[in-house]
Amino acid sequence: MITIRIAGINIGVDDRFHLESRFQDFLTDQEPAFTVRVTDAELEAENRLQPNPKNYLEFICAYRKIAEQLPTYDAFVFHGAVIGKDDKAFVFTAPSGTGKTTHIRFWLQTFPDAWVVNGDKPIICKRDGKFYACGTPWRGKEGYGGTKDLVIQSICCLSRGAENRIERKQGSELAERLMHQVYLPKQTNHLIRMLALMDECFRTVPLYSLACNLDPNAARIAYEAMKATPELPARSEPAEH
Repeated sequence: MITIRIAGINIGVDDRFHLESRFQDFLTDQEPAFTVRVTDAELEAENRLQPNPKNYLEFICAYRKIAEQLPTYDAFVFHGAVIGKDDKAFVFTAPSGTGKTTHIRFWLQTFPDAWVVNGDKPIICKRDGKFYACGTPWRGKEGYGGTKDLVIQSICCLSRGAENRIERKQGSELAERLMHQVYLPKQTNHLIRMLALMDECFRTVPLYSLACNLDPNAARIAYEAMKATPELPARSEPAEH
């Protein structure tokens, strides 16, 4: 068995097919808070979906089993990309193929001090009243990512557009899009806890919607808006009759 530390949580993995290399940056000798084990049946089911070496199959199955337990520790997996800049996390999410990787590259080209916290499956966790974006071993095919945890400055939903335009949004306006980008636990108690945590995160962390084209200036437009996090205009209450 190996133990990894992700999002401040020590997790045991009953390593059967040499996962040390995949988890190398996250290995620890501390006592695990919980342990996961991938069964033969789970490996076979995953292989039927997409045939791969057992090492990779175990890696993916372990991810799902870890994600299932995270809400107990005030954390959840988020499908997105996280840029580190100014010692804060700028989180971007979008359906696969929309252009997250391209947007990451624009940030790296535009800002010499920017770096990638995670390029595919970061963990969002609550710690000391703040929400953090945390590096994980699941970094996507490009392998972008590190091990650091950063306080989230803002979260942005990406879409393609004819011109670059960013807008501050209410959580309710982006709820459906954000819901599609999280790992939803199968156990009811974990799901309930995660939904409450998501609701708090998306109410307290500034949210944005960015329509962007292939102009690298999209990175600067996004940064200038997201670093400021202006207050949302107050919503007027309906008149009573």
